[in-house]
Amino acid sequence: MNKKNISAAPYTLPASSIAALISMVDSGQLNFSIAPSVVLNKLISDPHDQPATILKKLNLAQEHDFAAVLIWVTEVIEKMPEKAFAEIQFKKIKTMVGDTAHARLITSWAIESDRKNLGYTYAEMATIDLRQDISKINIPVLILGRTYGTKEASLKIFSDQYKRLPNKSIIIAPTKDFIMYDDPLWFREQVKNFLTNDIKN
Repeated sequence: MNKKNISAAPYTLPASSIAALISMVDSGQLNFSIAPSVVLNKLISDPHDQPATILKKLNLAQEHDFAAVLIWVTEVIEKMPEKAFAEIQFKKIKTMVGDTAHARLITSWAIESDRKNLGYTYAEMATIDLRQDISKINIPVLILGRTYGTKEASLKIFSDQYKRLPNKSIIIAPTKDFIMYDDPLWFREQVKNFLTNDIKN
């Protein structure tokens, strides 16, 4: 059978399509020219990069190429040797939580998880864009965001991402991604205040 190039619309790949494409990788019908380590290192360098940014990092011209790479990453994650997988996960998670103990705990969860489902999660998060759809949410929403550089820069990032969400409260935490571990008291206070105010209103 001839090898095929993937041509998929960006941000719209359902799980069924991802599974079908992975089966094509398994059967040798798909061919990629980028080394797995290059793709993974680019993807974990900043997990909040937008697709266009990652395209540029990978020197890919088309968004369907980017979608193809993400499908491939799913396959790479599933078959990666245990030690390499653990090292990559720990490297990424250390950028997301403040202390090493919690980083090791979260890494252990990733190691114990189903690799294929984890790969699907990476692929779907990077290829499905819900920023338009959130305009349909009509209840109050609390958004707790991590700090990227400065509080002002972080607020702009989250405000841009959620600009179509009509009824929102964005609060920037003085932490990394895992706010509930880095500052549990702050986290509980923000959630408590949000729920209390919402009940009063």
